[in-house]
Amino acid sequence: MLLYTAHAAEPLPDLGSVAESTGLERRLGYRPLFCTLLNPDSLADSWFRAYAASPSYVQVIDVYEVDDKSAQPMDVVTWCDECLGSGEPDDDALTRALAPEGSDFTDYLLDPDAAPLRSWRFDVLDILNGRLDDLALGSAERAALQHSMESVRALPSREDVRLGSSLGGNLDQIPLEMWYRFMLTVSLMPLVWSQVTGTRVSPWLLSLVPDALGTTPGFQEAQAYVSVWDQSIGEREAFGHERFAAMRACFLRGLDQMAGQLVQDRARAEGVGRNDECFCGSGRKFKKCCARKGLDSLACLV
Repeated sequence: MLLYTAHAAEPLPDLGSVAESTGLERRLGYRPLFCTLLNPDSLADSWFRAYAASPSYVQVIDVYEVDDKSAQPMDVVTWCDECLGSGEPDDDALTRALAPEGSDFTDYLLDPDAAPLRSWRFDVLDILNGRLDDLALGSAERAALQHSMESVRALPSREDVRLGSSLGGNLDQIPLEMWYRFMLTVSLMPLVWSQVTGTRVSPWLLSLVPDALGTTPGFQEAQAYVSVWDQSIGEREAFGHERFAAMRACFLRGLDQMAGQLVQDRARAEGVGRNDECFCGSGRKFKKCCARKGLDSLACLV
């Protein structure tokens, strides 16, 4: 089980935390802004979880491999409404947060005494500034990530950019923390997932520029949903399971749309037509192979 925690350099005493009320904070030695379970079998699902789990500017990401066989499923929406938005989370709130049986969107309430077997730390500011010495990367991956981080750092100075505008649609009202959330997921989430699962992801995922994901229709819709969610946190306004489900669906659709665009770009660059043999070497026609695949199927395509 992989526990993802996002936190800032300084503690935020005004935010409640499930980690605090369950004792997990004492185990970790700090109060995370958010905890979530990464899915080692799906980069797309992990990407969404990390995106949704960054309600403020994240400076450090920790991932723990946790020995915990008794984790209880807990509903993400209720967690945010009842715990993250409350300055004083309590046991009753946690009881209400337990997921209904058969819920499709769950995270896990970990045993605070579960033993961390291994851990990984990612200093977000170091990565954004190109300080990659502590990361186990090959030369191609290092160059790809460097390219992506340079484009992220250049985003505020681009003449065509206003807050949210380059990310697609009429999004001028999106709060700054949402822009940070977007910055932190481009390339960084594929990197984190690759490092902690030991899976080599395709360099084109590490070299993503913000527009590659931000201009997909699915991601634009997801941003609108998350903007509403951000505004509801702390105001005790229920975000709602239906809207959370829609946000997740939009985000995953955006990832697949992005993957499809990148695959089409590669096909054009290599002169592969729809009826030609796919560049992946499967022997099938491109239109019946990688042209149909989603992000998870394409993530490890070198």
